[in-house]
Amino acid sequence: EEEVVVVDGAAGDDGGDSVLQFNCDAGYDRWRKGWSRKKKDYCCSHEDKGCQPFRLNPVSVFFGFITTIMVFAMIVFAVWVCVRQTKEKLLTIKQEQAKDKERCCSCAY
Repeated sequence: EEEVVVVDGAAGDDGGDSVLQFNCDAGYDRWRKGWSRKKKDYCCSHEDKGCQPFRLNPVSVFFGFITTIMVFAMIVFAVWVCVRQTKEKLLTIKQEQAKDKERCCSCAY
């Protein structure tokens, strides 16, 4: 029960080829089971009717969650490594300064 309109030489066509256009109001109350894939595609892209609702795939959600957790863990680990290295460098600098101070003080007397 699809109403199809065939338009010859529609704007944008290069050789007068026929273009299928659908009446997206016809049968809209039962578009899920009553419309062909072509009509759903046409009406969704031209009139925003007959579009499939967005559904989340549970597997994709799970892997997205795992990926997010892994990225977060890597960032936390990288920050921890940077903080630890900075502390070690500061400790080394303090130890070297203390040695330099001891040498300086022992030479002065």
